[in-house]
Amino acid sequence: MLSPTQARLQDDLRGLIEGDVRCDETTLHLFSTDASLFEIRPQGIVWPKSVKDVVACVNYAAAKKIPIHPRGAGTGRSGGALGHGLILDFTRYMRRLIRTDDDSIAVQPGAVRGRINTMLQRSHQRMIGPDPGFPPTTTLGSWLACDGAGMHWLKYGSPRNAILSLQAVLATGESVELQADFRSEEQADNETEKRLIRGVREIMTPSLREIHLEQTDDSPDRSGYRLEGVLPTSPLGEPLSGGVNLVRLLAGSEGTLALITELRIKTVPDPVHLGGVLFLFDSLEKAVRAVSLIQLHGPNCCELLDRRRTSMVREWNKKYQSLIPKETEAVLYVEIDEPQANRVTDRLNAMIDDLRTDEHLCFGFRQAYHPREIEFFRGFLHRGELALSRMPPPFKAVPLFEDVFVPIDKLPAFLVLVQNIFKRYEILASFCGHVGQGHLRMNPIVSTEREDVAELLLRLVEEVNAEVLRQGGGISCDGACGLVGTHFLTQQHQFLSPLFQSIKTLFDPQNLLNPGKVVALDSDDHWIDSLRLLVRK
Repeated sequence: MLSPTQARLQDDLRGLIEGDVRCDETTLHLFSTDASLFEIRPQGIVWPKSVKDVVACVNYAAAKKIPIHPRGAGTGRSGGALGHGLILDFTRYMRRLIRTDDDSIAVQPGAVRGRINTMLQRSHQRMIGPDPGFPPTTTLGSWLACDGAGMHWLKYGSPRNAILSLQAVLATGESVELQADFRSEEQADNETEKRLIRGVREIMTPSLREIHLEQTDDSPDRSGYRLEGVLPTSPLGEPLSGGVNLVRLLAGSEGTLALITELRIKTVPDPVHLGGVLFLFDSLEKAVRAVSLIQLHGPNCCELLDRRRTSMVREWNKKYQSLIPKETEAVLYVEIDEPQANRVTDRLNAMIDDLRTDEHLCFGFRQAYHPREIEFFRGFLHRGELALSRMPPPFKAVPLFEDVFVPIDKLPAFLVLVQNIFKRYEILASFCGHVGQGHLRMNPIVSTEREDVAELLLRLVEEVNAEVLRQGGGISCDGACGLVGTHFLTQQHQFLSPLFQSIKTLFDPQNLLNPGKVVALDSDDHWIDSLRLLVRK
């Protein structure tokens, strides 16, 4: 039974759009969570069928002062798609592959990257390179909105470098098409684009040197708005004449500046010959020390799983028991591709010699060259990401440190420091991540029966994130800042945070587009409430 307010909201929106609208308690409960620890009840759920529907929702929300939160698969671990307003779910209708060209595709935001790649590989032997998020479910709207590093960032970079153009609905309700190039006010297609170009230039130009020092294109850091590359600059950060690249600014903006309704993405050829190797280690410390050696060989990726995850995957799926010996404390998975098969073999063998024969870091390895074998290894990694969700109660792996990164050369020392912090709090933890770019996912494992667990976790997160920043790292690398990262964003970007706020105000003066993310001021209550909710569950 709908309340009068729910019924009015549902009837209003159903009269404005062709898509679906639900405001019943069951649906609201389903969309009040994602893969994070947060739980926030929305007012209604909308499944738009077209850009016209999105425009109608934005205009209605603006008139009623209701926030809008875009949502893809709901697998984010930072609460980036949650909120008290209207959830716009693009996965039911706006998920089509619109057009395929020789070296690019046009898609809607609800399209799943994995499915699109399967179609591209069969028809054109091409693929979308960057792969942040959870590969089986990540939608291309969230792929760009998060602009994460991803498993193959070492090879393909981030999504912002693969975008050719996009269509988006602004907070004003206007639908705009933007090209991924520098455009001046004279080149703008309309007054709105001209206003945004002028405003971004005025905000950023006085601070280009500081932006150049804090954000670089070769860093996996993607916390806050990515200002690097939005204005043309010299290698030293000096301003150059030219326009503004609004597409690069919207990439990674987490739905806080505009709602993406269509993307044109550059595709890349499938690897001709691909090889993979799983390195087996008798300690986590040796695995992390091996990363800098592996980097010298130019890998496509370098992924870490620790013993807790590998042991659970072995128990979960017995076909992996022969792959990973029981005594394994950590594994690193590495891939390399080359035009010639013998070059792949030579490079992998050289890497194996370095790690096992010369440095005596790993005690074993498993190689793969056939596509089915590669998929088998990748499947092991994907299951490792999910493994901790199968922990028996009352134990719970808490997603507090899902997306931190530290420089590669500081990883071994940082791991010792953070393990000592966990030990001091008498908390077990599990580690994995895209360590080839310094990314780590660290999950504290706690008993929800502990009376002090909420307060303990609050102290823990402050201390660990402070250590991340002391090491020159960051709070976001592969996913959205969401509610988790935004809480600490001003600590990492003390100088840039006011610029983020100015840009948010320029695009969304009413703060209706996914509020509480990137420039949020109100996430503290969500932290405390969600951690206490964890204790009660």
